[in-house]
Amino acid sequence: GRHFYVGSGTNAVFTLTRVKLTGGYKDEDITTNGQRGGSIYHQRGKVVVIDSWFFNNRAYGGGAIFVEAYGGDVTLELIDTNVTNNQATHSSGSGGGILAGDSSYAHTVTMSGGELSHNEAGKNGGGVSCGDAYATVSCTFTNVLIKQNTAPSGSGGGVFIGSDSNVQMRQVTFEDNSAASGRQVYRLSDDSAAYAIVNSKVVNAPSDTSNFMNVDPSCASSPCTVAPFTSTCSVDAPGIVCQCGTDSSG
Repeated sequence: GRHFYVGSGTNAVFTLTRVKLTGGYKDEDITTNGQRGGSIYHQRGKVVVIDSWFFNNRAYGGGAIFVEAYGGDVTLELIDTNVTNNQATHSSGSGGGILAGDSSYAHTVTMSGGELSHNEAGKNGGGVSCGDAYATVSCTFTNVLIKQNTAPSGSGGGVFIGSDSNVQMRQVTFEDNSAASGRQVYRLSDDSAAYAIVNSKVVNAPSDTSNFMNVDPSCASSPCTVAPFTSTCSVDAPGIVCQCGTDSSG
């Protein structure tokens, strides 16, 4: 079954350090929220995971982690942690690695360091789905490898950006992700979804428009503002877009 359910106390902090969470599962044929999150089902408070590994977990949605914000705001913080080989098994299940969003409360997900790789979703967001259920979701990825995730029947092989979301990706490497639409990133064509891609690059991907859907991957003529770059990013409302160092030739 599932490893952890975190659901009591709006100020509670649950911390995991140097653990391997593998083989967690929920019954993938039952399409309810309780069947999401193969390893962690996170409804309240804050979860911090440091120097750990989510491997080979599965669920209807959110193969490794489901962040729901039930009855209060939630925060998930992943530090130097790998989320690999997890699966959202149902055809309508999103977030092969991580699924965030299913209520009007604030969902905050941050991932710094580590990788999000080899995850698969039956619907959207092979690696991660931010805001798939029209919730208020903020996702920030810094210095993360997003590699070989897939959503073969859906959108966003690496990252899916839903409505009312704010997704920031800085110093991210996208490598060989795949999906029916938007290999690396797919954003719903809805102006309520903001995004930024800064100091990031794409490797081992076709050099065409299929990598980013409803996301402008251009860097214009200016370098980025995040170190080591010092100039001004181009601005494309509703988000800042500056994808520097792109290498789509592999």
